[in-house]
Amino acid sequence: MMYANLTGQKLEKIQQLEKELGVYLLAAPHYKNLSPDDLKTIKDLEGKLGAVLVAYEA
Repeated sequence: MMYANLTGQKLEKIQQLEKELGVYLLAAPHYKNLSPDDLKTIKDLEGKLGAVLVAYEA
């Protein structure tokens, strides 16, 4: 798994937004484009798990 390497002002902006929204954000270098069917499959599983899944380019 690759995470985006953020420093300085970029990291500060993300941390401020996390604080404002009360959430944690995951920064990846790029995301995976998924078909509507794939997205539905993920959403269905998220509902069963009670969790949010993040899809990114492997």
